[in-house]
Amino acid sequence: MAAKQARLWEGHVAPINQLVDRIRLEIAQEWAQAHPSGAPPVFVPYVDPDSGGIQARVLFVLESPAGPAALGSGMLSADNDDGTAKNVWLSYQASGMPRTFGLAWNAVPWYVGDGKRNRTVTSTDVARGMEYLRQLLDLAPDVRVVLAVGRPAQASMASAYDVLGSRGIHVINAPHPSPIPAAATRGRSLQEFNAAVAEAYAEASRR
Repeated sequence: MAAKQARLWEGHVAPINQLVDRIRLEIAQEWAQAHPSGAPPVFVPYVDPDSGGIQARVLFVLESPAGPAALGSGMLSADNDDGTAKNVWLSYQASGMPRTFGLAWNAVPWYVGDGKRNRTVTSTDVARGMEYLRQLLDLAPDVRVVLAVGRPAQASMASAYDVLGSRGIHVINAPHPSPIPAAATRGRSLQEFNAAVAEAYAEASRR
């Protein structure tokens, strides 16, 4: 991961990571106004330089950053050291989708956890996050498919259908690839996730 950190400002990801810096600054300013006695720190992970960046065609959208990305590597990456990232990595392998075809993002780009678990995002969080999704799509005009991962992300993307539809972007829903639902469904949710990734790859390749 250290080698990736040195590549965060390569041309294909620099514009998006500059957006990440701006999100971090703007949310920090908003939180400081809301909590004058002391606002919590703002963590917004960068995007992976091994992703497609501004040339990506499939945008993976989850609810909000997990602890390993926000507090660990500081990056949205299938190479992070957690079970969800591992399952995303395996989905790339199973589908044949090149890593440069995809890009990871969150409906709410900043961390909403307490170091142990994430809280549920609010409607205010989602509305604010949609503003940044529009800006991201302006930077990545080749996105043809949004893969909405997990029910909260799917609910968030439902409010963005007008924005996505006007850009000709197709939305595909997928279960969350976390090991928790995978265990609860005896692997069925992972099979469905992998099938959705393969569908997204095929759809984006045709467009």
